[in-house]
Amino acid sequence: MPMKKRIALILGVAAVALVGVFAFGRFRPVEPEENPDGPAEVTERVVEDDTDVADLSVIEAVVEPGEMTDPPTAESAPDIVSDQQDANPEDVSDGMPGANSETDPNVIVGQPIEQADKDHQPTGVLTVTRQLTDYNIIPDRYNCGAWGGFIKVLANDTINGIVLQENEGINSFDFFTRNTDISGEIYFSGYDFSDYIVEIYNSDLIDRDITLVFENCKFFIFRSLSPYPKVKLVFKNCTFNSFYGSCADFTFCKFGGYYRDGLVPYHDVSVRSCYFSNFSSQDPAGAGYHSDGTQIYGKEGILAENIRYEYCRFEIPWIPGSNAINACFMLQLEFSSGNNISFTNSICNGGGYTIYATAKYKGFEYYRNVVISNISVGQSRKYGSVCPTVAEGVEISNIIDIGDLYVASVWKGNGKTHLSVTNDTLQERLLVVYADGVRYEYVIPASSGGRDDYYDRFEDYPIDIDICIDSDCKYVACFDATTGTYNQIRFVTWDGSDSVSIPL
Repeated sequence: MPMKKRIALILGVAAVALVGVFAFGRFRPVEPEENPDGPAEVTERVVEDDTDVADLSVIEAVVEPGEMTDPPTAESAPDIVSDQQDANPEDVSDGMPGANSETDPNVIVGQPIEQADKDHQPTGVLTVTRQLTDYNIIPDRYNCGAWGGFIKVLANDTINGIVLQENEGINSFDFFTRNTDISGEIYFSGYDFSDYIVEIYNSDLIDRDITLVFENCKFFIFRSLSPYPKVKLVFKNCTFNSFYGSCADFTFCKFGGYYRDGLVPYHDVSVRSCYFSNFSSQDPAGAGYHSDGTQIYGKEGILAENIRYEYCRFEIPWIPGSNAINACFMLQLEFSSGNNISFTNSICNGGGYTIYATAKYKGFEYYRNVVISNISVGQSRKYGSVCPTVAEGVEISNIIDIGDLYVASVWKGNGKTHLSVTNDTLQERLLVVYADGVRYEYVIPASSGGRDDYYDRFEDYPIDIDICIDSDCKYVACFDATTGTYNQIRFVTWDGSDSVSIPL
């Protein structure tokens, strides 16, 4: 890169204003730009900077080889940077798509090449520090959901002293007619329940409180349909096709891969740092089904209340098929009224309209304390960000278009460094990564969106692309440099430093 252009970039960095700041960081409102050339290939240009480095003492500490750690739990909350930085996949690819650069063709590996103007000495230094996106890690397919080996749960199995009862494809937990000696908290880890629908039976009839904690478990459909259950459910790093019910907490969970709604809450449900993706389906059984990432429609005789979503991400591009992609977030109460419902600090990409906040009057009377705020919206939608018909009592604010790339998980494995990048805009974009004095450039293809402009498969969208640097890096600093200005989107160090100086 010519030196004059580098100086201009430095000046540009100093002039960048913080626009649209919220829990996931900066997204600049832009008008959607069409990509007339169709989907582009991900390409990479990597430039090694072998000139003298200005003060880089912060990265000279001894760094131990990266080790894989467990996926995040509720205790390693997303607003606190833990030692692992993100959820770190295993060194092998089992259960983790894209984690192994030698076996996964979707992994883009960067190799350094010589810089054309390497004889020039650096004339400026960019100091990089942590931003909100480095504390509130964006959910993606690598840091949410279950992974690894599992114990298969069969019909009528007994697990942790609890006897399941299978009937017509439903494997049920029943603490009323059986398991009457069970109380308190019961913990499950590493189980695969996905061969059956799992349901909690008669949970409003029992005379004691029970909490079932599931960590790193897989489910097909999970239902807890009693009006006011005394069985509370806690899910950490679990994978679902769908969940229906009440009194449940979810952290770092993954929903989707199916045509039915990912999550249908009735009351007292908390959803934090979860990932909803891929609801397009060619399954004939899904014909005519309207698919939502999450839908709140209420239940007769039960107030829809205390339902909270925060720091979540929805990747549901509008793809026509046997089912209809309807919305990322669908709030349309029909059978009851709503109180204390919030959807905040999240990312949504897709749907016809991405967000709905309407009502049908089959029992609905009012919304109270209902807030939709600080939502960054991608451009892979059919119509617009928010359906124009908004019910009385719903407060909507700070809905902005995504205008940059973003990087979610950053992890190490087999001596390599990985980062997960997504382009939810309709413009091909330039990702620049500085890692240990090496500059890497990647051209990230445009997404697609519109009534007639779409890709045929979810896998064709530039979502959660695994960028692999063939080095055990001490730091990575990521920028969207599409417009010629460096917009910082992710920064991670592995020596405990909070900043690094990069010569430009």
